[in-house]
This record gives sequence, C-alpha cells and structure tokens, in this order.
Amino acid sequence: MIIFKREKNALLKFKQYIEGEMDFDTFWQEYIACGDLMKYLCKFDQRRREEFLINNDFINYFYNGKPAFQLKVGLQASIMAYLKKRKIKFENKTKEYVLWEKWNSYIPDFVPCNESMYYFMENLDNGVRHSKKYYRDYFSKIYQYVKYYPRWLQMCEWPMDDDGTPTKFLYQTGFPNKHDFIEYWFLKKDGTKIKIEQYD
Repeated sequence: MIIFKREKNALLKFKQYIEGEMDFDTFWQEYIACGDLMKYLCKFDQRRREEFLINNDFINYFYNGKPAFQLKVGLQASIMAYLKKRKIKFENKTKEYVLWEKWNSYIPDFVPCNESMYYFMENLDNGVRHSKKYYRDYFSKIYQYVKYYPRWLQMCEWPMDDDGTPTKFLYQTGFPNKHDFIEYWFLKKDGTKIKIEQYD
C-alpha cells in the first residue's frame, strides 16, 4: 500500500490524538485549519464525508463551543476506522470513547446525553454497573413523565425549568417510524406548557 507524504503526516496527527499524545483542543485547531486532515479522514467513506466535511453545523459546533459527546466520539470512531484501513497500529487512549463503549447502552433513550453524562455514569456508584432497569428507574425520577417517556424522533431535547431541573413530559403527537413531524409537550412548575418540535 502506497502512502504519500501528505497522507503520512495526516495519519501521524490522527495517531497522536488517538494515542493521547495530543489533547483534543490542539488536535481540533489543527483539524479545522488543515484541509489534508479533513480530506484524508473523509475520502475513504462517503457517509463520513457528508458528516464531517460538508456538514458545517458539525464544524461550527466543535469550534465555537464545547463539543457534544456523541459528535466527539463519532470523530474518534472515524479516525480509528481510517487508521485501521491504512493498517496503522494504534492504541486507543481517548477516555471519551472508552466511556462511551462502557455506558452508551445503559443510558435510557429519553435522557439528554452529552459528554458530562458519561463521566457522571462512571462516577455513579464508583463505576459499578447495575441493570438497565436500574438506570431507567433512576433517571425516571429525574426526568418525569405522566404516562410514558418521550420517544424522540431526533436527539433528546428535554427542556429545563427556570430552576434548572427537567420539566415534566406530558405527551407527544406522534411516534418515530410512523410520523415525520412530532410535537412534544412539557409542563413547567408554574403551569406553563413548552412545545418541542422535531422533523425527520
């Protein structure tokens, strides 16, 4: 397999980040400033090309604020897939991806999930895992609902009350796989209703 110098340099940057030799902020600054890093990461997979190279929301969100955990893990997964394709040996030392693998399936779908949630799960009961029902019951006390929890069409957008606690979920006007537009209704402590709209 022939790898030219520019791609070798990109592979080295990806390897340094995945193996913990470069922190995320430093890597991201180089990533958004270097066309080669984007090009070589995306060209081997059209789906990732659309997700990482063309999607400006992804780039802006990472650049202007703290990255959402799912997107950060998605970037790490793409880097590892690219290194494997190029037969580059590496040891994954990105703590986020390790925590994602450990806790992702234990967090209920109706709960807002970001980077802090995985660290929270790791610290809860000192990293001892319980059943999925245990965590569903645990979060159901925090994210309350009247009869059923929300089945989100997209990512969870559970609104917060004025005091920073989750509002109570009332109902939704449709369900995923059956509707491409759903309204989600929540209730604040003062009786005000909040509507969240999601489109497929």
